Amino acid sequence: PGLRSSNPRLRLPSSASLTDGLVVALSGQPRKLSGLTKMRPINKTSVRSAVLVLILAGVIIEFGRSAFGKFCVVDGYSMCPTLNPDDVVQAKASFVKVRGDVVIVTDDGGDLAIKRIVGLPREAVTIYRGHVYVNGQRLLEPYLARGTFTFKNNPRNQRAEVWRLDADQYFVLGDNRYESRDSRHYGPLQRSDVHGVVNLPENSLEPGFLEIKLSESGQVTYYKHYRSN
Repeated sequence: PGLRSSNPRLRLPSSASLTDGLVVALSGQPRKLSGLTKMRPINKTSVRSAVLVLILAGVIIEFGRSAFGKFCVVDGYSMCPTLNPDDVVQAKASFVKVRGDVVIVTDDGGDLAIKRIVGLPREAVTIYRGHVYVNGQRLLEPYLARGTFTFKNNPRNQRAEVWRLDADQYFVLGDNRYESRDSRHYGPLQRSDVHGVVNLPENSLEPGFLEIKLSESGQVTYYKHYRSN
């Protein structure tokens, strides 16, 4: 019920139509038969107009996607406190992506997810003792909830975890580090798996760096703090 077959069903003509057909065939005298539709050749101008309309519609749709992006509804808590469940976000396509961008990604399960870029192509991302380091320098993340630490698995006696990104890879994390499944679990994402950039308010907090460096031997050196652009 409610489904309509894509194959048209054949309908038998009425008895009058059958009679008319027999009369024409037997007598050889042409008659005007009611209910018959004459076939006319397709007008090339009509075909050309239809094609142009389809092309124009495609151009308009693509322009709308570029100008207004896609609207998505947040489902889950992995980006709290920046984004909460049922928040509506607008994501626009952008070839250039920078650290701190909140983006729509395709995760390892093939699902769309929303994460934040912390590692850029050709960088080395390290997680050590609850902090994130990029190329050996500790990342400042003011958008995280107070008291948030970053671990891959169990924080007890966890060794430094290092990911070295290729030329077309990004390292993404959720702002709610305790509820997010991200690059800590499935590794860096390919550029093709990172889609639109979410529009955030202009006063949104951005990442920077602390003058705290991590050596290859695991020694932490403290300097003064500064913010990056």
